[in-house]
Amino acid sequence: MPSLPVKSSCLSSYFLPAIFIFLFSGCNNKILNLQVDYISKENLASYHVETPDFRLIYPPSGQRMIVSWSIPKNYFSLHDIKIHVQVHFRNHTSDEFWITPKKFHGLYLYYLLNEEYFSKRGLLSYKAEVYSDGDIIENRQHHLWVNLITFPDSESEELYELEPEVRGPEVPGLDFPDA
Repeated sequence: MPSLPVKSSCLSSYFLPAIFIFLFSGCNNKILNLQVDYISKENLASYHVETPDFRLIYPPSGQRMIVSWSIPKNYFSLHDIKIHVQVHFRNHTSDEFWITPKKFHGLYLYYLLNEEYFSKRGLLSYKAEVYSDGDIIENRQHHLWVNLITFPDSESEELYELEPEVRGPEVPGLDFPDA
């Protein structure tokens, strides 16, 4: 029985390019991306090529947060875009700052190095929001992010100045220091 001629080049000429287009064309709709990494002497080029560098004697140590954005060009030109970044540190303090992008794509580097890194004990969590004309259009946050509950100083001091009868009944054998 005669077999039908099959052109293998016909199959590969359509199939392989379709596979490559599917595999290598990414569709990324993220406007905002946050990434944190550690900084040490291994980040210095002189460490790897073994050239003299005074920074190898006292290398930088800390963390770096990379805030990158990619906003559609036509949208960026028509709207007022701002990025609000909040950071919580491991010593239970926080910081916040605003980024006003000049271009529709770019990045901002936030460094926490040396003395400041050791006093704040590093980054704990972070959150960034992209505002367009005052409205949030994108939000990215660390998985441990929570909004802190804060009290004004005068009220928090009043909470801890309790009268002895408000503290509870006296328990024999236990001495509590007076406030």
